Amino acid sequence: MDKTLLSLSRFFALIPLWSLKARTLVLALLLGASAAMAWGAWTHTTLDMTIDSFIDQDDPAIAALNEFREQFGSDDSVFLVYRALDGDVFSARSLQAVQQLTQELDNWQSLDPAAYPAEIDGEPVLLEELGKIRRVQSLSTARIQSVDGDTLRSDRLVPEKLP
Repeated sequence: MDKTLLSLSRFFALIPLWSLKARTLVLALLLGASAAMAWGAWTHTTLDMTIDSFIDQDDPAIAALNEFREQFGSDDSVFLVYRALDGDVFSARSLQAVQQLTQELDNWQSLDPAAYPAEIDGEPVLLEELGKIRRVQSLSTARIQSVDGDTLRSDRLVPEKLP
């Protein structure tokens, strides 16, 4: 056992002397190994930064998210599509309804919960969920860009006060 340890000790003591004598070979081996490892890391490393990778796939939140995606097609935006009762989306009645809906979604905190059903299809109606809305775009908030001389104008498609 002592002879083995002594021979290992001599071997490790000779490594610095050998590496000084063959420094170009050692440097080439280190650079080659570093390049191979960098190439391997560059070509074989992937980062999955999606929400799905951070949450356990058995989590009820993922099930709800997948159900939402199935129902609406995406979780980026939700579109409310309507058919005008009078057949004309630009009639005064239709534009007033769109403006009212847009204002209610923008100012959801002022909605009276008593004016809405307590539950729909067995699910409770929680107006606080509307707090997740970041932006409401509608026909009543759409803008038209036009050029007037050297000025770029951005006017509303539908005026705030309907005639």
